[in-house]
Amino acid sequence: MTVRLTLGMYYVFVLDWLTVFQREQILVLRLEDYAANLKKTIKKVFDFLSVGPLSEQVEAALTKRPMSNTRRAKDRSLGPMFPATRTLLSQFYQPFNSKLSSILNRKAFLWSYS
Repeated sequence: MTVRLTLGMYYVFVLDWLTVFQREQILVLRLEDYAANLKKTIKKVFDFLSVGPLSEQVEAALTKRPMSNTRRAKDRSLGPMFPATRTLLSQFYQPFNSKLSSILNRKAFLWSYS
């Protein structure tokens, strides 16, 4: 099974983007927030882009089939993640998440699975 640890090192990507764009030109969202309240997240994006407000038709189209971050059936058959693996990954990503939280000045990016 392929492991892509670098995908979770978000702060590295944000630092790259900040070499090209000003902080005010970048909107960083969390998938958890999107999944919890799609309508609010889409409104935030439209406001950020100054293209709002959402019409009822656009809102209906955008919220009709929300994206989800679910495991493939093949992967689900493997069962849940081992607690030791979750702990190891949490410890591995903690410094990267701390840097991301600091760059964005948002504690929401200090993910914790404890």
